[in-house]
Amino acid sequence: MANLACIVYALMQTCIKSLQITDGVSAAEIRFIGSLFLLVTSFFYLQCSKYTFFKEIKRDQILPLITRALAGTFAHIGLTLSIKSIPLSLY
Repeated sequence: MANLACIVYALMQTCIKSLQITDGVSAAEIRFIGSLFLLVTSFFYLQCSKYTFFKEIKRDQILPLITRALAGTFAHIGLTLSIKSIPLSLY
């Protein structure tokens, strides 16, 4: 299963690099599309699993959750920006 994840991740990076170079899509637009996709899929997952997000999260878990979300957002922005400058064989 890990090999499949690596292949999918490599294909995703190739598509992002192609979008950035040939179509001029910015890193912010790519991150917005990715975040929107995660928001929609998470919403449907929560609806299907009958999991109530705001009732299940304890007050002492809110700060680590927000910190992790912000750190992940900045990490993905950095990854998306770095893909454009990494020389791959696709141009």
